[in-house]
Amino acid sequence: AGVASKATGGTAQPAASSSAPDEGEVHGEAATEPQADKSSAPSDGCMKCHTGIGDPHVAPKNISCVDCHGGNGSGSTKEAAHTVKPLHPEKWHSAANPEDSFTLLNNENMEWVRFVNPSDLRVAHTACGSCHQDYINNLQKSAMTQSPQVYGSALYNNGTLPTKNYIIGESYTRSGQPQIVRTIPPPTAQETKETGVIPFLFPFPRMETSQPLSVAFWRPAERGGGPKSETGNPNREDVPGQPDIALSNRGYGTQARVDPVIIGAHKVRLNDPVMSFMGTNNAPGDYRQSGCAACHIIYANDRSTYNSGPYAKFGNRGKTAPDNPDPNIPKNGQGHPIEHKFTKSIPSSQCITCHVHNGNGFLNTYLGYMWWDEQTDGEFIYPKEQHNPTPEELDKAGLFNPEEAAARGKWSDPEFLFEMSGLNKQMRHMQVSDYHGHGWVFRRAYKIDRKGNFLDKDGAKIDYNDPDLYGDDEKPGKAVHLKDIHLEKGMHCVDCHFSQDNHGTGKVYGDRRAVIEIACEDCHGTVSQKVTAATLKTSGFGPNEDSRSRMLPTGARRTFNRPRFVQREGKLYQRSMVEQNDPKTGKAMEWEVTQVADTIDPKSPHYSAKSARAKTILRDNQTWGATPTDNKQLAHDNSKVSCVSCHSSWTTNCWGCHLSASVNTRKPALHEEGDITQVYPSYNPQILRTDGYMLGIDGSVQQHKVMPVRSSSAVTVSITNAQRQVILNHAPTISSGGFNGNAFNTHPPHTVRGKETKGCTDCHVSKENDNNAWVGSVLMLGSNQVNFMGRYIYVAEGDKGLSASVVAELTEPQAVMGGHLHQVAYPDWYAKHQSRGMKLQENYAHRGSKVNQLQQYGEYLLSANAGNGLVVYDVANVANKDFSQRIVDSPFSRFGQKLYVRTKDATGVAIGSPAPLDPARNPGQTEDQRNWVKLNEEQPVAPLFGYAFITDRVEGLVTVNIGTLVDGVNTNNHLKR
Repeated sequence: AGVASKATGGTAQPAASSSAPDEGEVHGEAATEPQADKSSAPSDGCMKCHTGIGDPHVAPKNISCVDCHGGNGSGSTKEAAHTVKPLHPEKWHSAANPEDSFTLLNNENMEWVRFVNPSDLRVAHTACGSCHQDYINNLQKSAMTQSPQVYGSALYNNGTLPTKNYIIGESYTRSGQPQIVRTIPPPTAQETKETGVIPFLFPFPRMETSQPLSVAFWRPAERGGGPKSETGNPNREDVPGQPDIALSNRGYGTQARVDPVIIGAHKVRLNDPVMSFMGTNNAPGDYRQSGCAACHIIYANDRSTYNSGPYAKFGNRGKTAPDNPDPNIPKNGQGHPIEHKFTKSIPSSQCITCHVHNGNGFLNTYLGYMWWDEQTDGEFIYPKEQHNPTPEELDKAGLFNPEEAAARGKWSDPEFLFEMSGLNKQMRHMQVSDYHGHGWVFRRAYKIDRKGNFLDKDGAKIDYNDPDLYGDDEKPGKAVHLKDIHLEKGMHCVDCHFSQDNHGTGKVYGDRRAVIEIACEDCHGTVSQKVTAATLKTSGFGPNEDSRSRMLPTGARRTFNRPRFVQREGKLYQRSMVEQNDPKTGKAMEWEVTQVADTIDPKSPHYSAKSARAKTILRDNQTWGATPTDNKQLAHDNSKVSCVSCHSSWTTNCWGCHLSASVNTRKPALHEEGDITQVYPSYNPQILRTDGYMLGIDGSVQQHKVMPVRSSSAVTVSITNAQRQVILNHAPTISSGGFNGNAFNTHPPHTVRGKETKGCTDCHVSKENDNNAWVGSVLMLGSNQVNFMGRYIYVAEGDKGLSASVVAELTEPQAVMGGHLHQVAYPDWYAKHQSRGMKLQENYAHRGSKVNQLQQYGEYLLSANAGNGLVVYDVANVANKDFSQRIVDSPFSRFGQKLYVRTKDATGVAIGSPAPLDPARNPGQTEDQRNWVKLNEEQPVAPLFGYAFITDRVEGLVTVNIGTLVDGVNTNNHLKR
């Protein structure tokens, strides 16, 4: 902080007022007491035009329009009243939220920001802070605003920062400058480990000053290189057929030799925008404001009654209510709130305007949705005639949706998305959502068997052609839509997640789950203890020194002027926060909160024999039925096994995303100043499934319970440089700890169901011993369910050497030639492929010695070369159009490297992982290395993963350390037995 002008336009920003927080840091230790009533500034002029708009607070306050919005409330004309003007009037076309605003608010006149949205966190202390300063202080530090787990996990898993205790967040001062936030007093190391509280969060670093230490093992990032050529003007001094691909001719952090992870985080729309910015306000699921209004002012985003409750009737186009009395709000205009009213009755559809991506807690699962795989029922989503997008179309679509394939399909058009759910009646293999945050398409998850067959509620197979397969919200079909059972009962996110979960505690957390105070047991009890309305108390991970806020007594936390929880005839009932009355019965919207103890009691109508066995079986795997005196005797004791381990019906499986960067594309950063710079990476999902299920051990804050695990960070990167050379082709990453970038994390799937839960053999070996592969995958040992081959398939041709054949398209989606996706996304090219008899056309070979077997290892290809032993080929430039020999065994002088190990008759080669790991990055040998291992609560990478294993017909097994291939140093590539 401290920069007075913006890079975009260099316009000076207004100075912070005396009530502004410290420029550069937010401490927020003490909450501000509500101010006493004061005389309100006049707003008569406002009401002459904005007739009937009224006080936005549920309970009327002694607050006028200008107390919140500023301006001149006495002005009798628009010009006289609207005294505040924007610095960028070209962005503000009407009273609607501007589209694709992103960092606009950081570059605006803050008095204008207040005028438009007094609850924006840059200015909220001026308006909302008069009564709610404690909430504002907490929110500025909260994970909802800072998103530290998004940035921290990306920077750790891809090798940029060494710590899992995240240190990067995002929030801004009154003048729009990035700021530091701190916990005061700072936590001890033990407190951080046990509660997840961290001492500070720094702003995101500038990409221009970063160094590519994370990916220094990529060939273009290696040291060395000659003078760089101008864009579109190749360097005359390049060796013909072997151009210079180095990103700089100087050191790390110069020219283009910077950290691609930081570039991607600045520019790729993954979870952006979050709390500090408005939604993009141009697609269903993206309509919202910033700051407090992001949640408490409702927009029309989704027509599903499950997801939106009473707001579903207002549509999905971000339009105001038809009976809005303000004549200045056009009834057909998009980007307006439903009404000028704050509310605690927040529907799930409002939460999903942010929570649509793995990085920010992918909670589409609660609604029963998963990302579309860009292929299923693609006939309805790609145009009939092949569309090859122009650079202008790619640029426009990339601002809206980071998937490059969207520009080739129909879903880059918001108009298509608004009515896309209308295609559900025609689709045979999937059903899509009515919301499309980020321009993405989401498909429903259904109950299926392990062969992919749809199952009904009783587990019977359903034919794909059954006319009653899907149904809709009003009349569900035979297939079981796996929305969370709580949603099915009528519950929205706010019915579980109370103030602390959403606003934070005033302390800084890196793990967003660490602040959550609610737990399943708080409402449903345990096998030995029921919960009543008088004993409701939160007991989750989130610490709170104020024990009173832990209690949820019957008379507290009222909505619709009634208790949220009531006890009636010995049963606990919860009333909805969102809907006052059940639209079907007209009675209070409520549901019974089933008690775990009742499900194991044969006298209870809620009794279930399966539940009783699962919840009362002891560790001897024989005894069950009675509750032991010590619950630690239970096989599934709550202190060791999380409820959702068994009660989740499915979880997301995101097996990789392709970040394809183009140097010749200029795009604005989506954070901080929003500078427009070179390089833009598109974000392209590769494999998306819902049928895998994994379990692992949760973190220290979560008390090391068994918990569902998902794959949520598995990046491969491609780079097309300024000369249109593909200098990086699907290169994997390596984490700071030396593990590969295919990261997994424990998480609550939010897919709880009644019948569709996990059975015994979903996690344990069956008596018939017929589920070993499945249990292997559940335990994260792998079962070969998912393989990513890339665009090039390498073939060992024996005496003819080896070759690489192109099997998929270069552009997104990278469809395999001749497949269904190829047919729907590239109908012209598919037809040509068919006319050629499906023969592949592009092949690159390396002839010479006999090759018996191949194994790709990042940018290298390991081969068992018979009498020549192990030979390592460099395939980093296999996709580079300017290389005359794309597969080489000596990228440098043979005197400077030795990428082979001679054996007498090599027949095969194997490695621990084709995505490289680096055991030498942190072997845990020095005190400093051991400290990092301890801090991150991880183990050193097993040495196994640094070796290649060669089978030789004469010599037997030969091991070779191949760690030199991933250390980022190109002067030590000498392999030894």
